[in-house]
Amino acid sequence: DEGHLGTEAEIIIGKQRNGPTGIVNLAFVKDYARYEMVDIYHGFPEG
Repeated sequence: DEGHLGTEAEIIIGKQRNGPTGIVNLAFVKDYARYEMVDIYHGFPEG
């Protein structure tokens, strides 16, 4: 949907010198204008 801003983001860690690689799911909390980690047990934060 063009023009629609979502609240979900996926950060892909493709290369790291001495650490793991993988995917981090984040949620944008507009009340604080920041991204927070998604609690996989409770879902995305409201706001």
